[in-house]
Amino acid sequence: MDASVIPLCLGLFSWAKFRTKKGAIKLHAVLNYDAGLPSYAVISEGKVHDSVATKQTVFPESSVIAVDRAYADFGWLNDLDRSGVFFVTGLKSNAQIEVLESFLTKAS
Repeated sequence: MDASVIPLCLGLFSWAKFRTKKGAIKLHAVLNYDAGLPSYAVISEGKVHDSVATKQTVFPESSVIAVDRAYADFGWLNDLDRSGVFFVTGLKSNAQIEVLESFLTKAS
């Protein structure tokens, strides 16, 4: 899942305020990897954070989703885990984690 900002002219689309002098909307999409096609898409105002649109999305059990750090909301990730959805994401630099077990082997 990811979002793309689509710039718009504020002179024509005054409702699409994104920055002080810029207009935009965001396209939030989920790609079905097997089909190579989007399976879900929603358009929001440009200033809507990526994680807000994501919380409206329901993923089927056993789905595997890949998201960037903008989506790293631990409550949401916990909800995904409880519903049987697998995910891959990067950690934010301020994440406080504790390594419980490591599966890396040392090279001889």
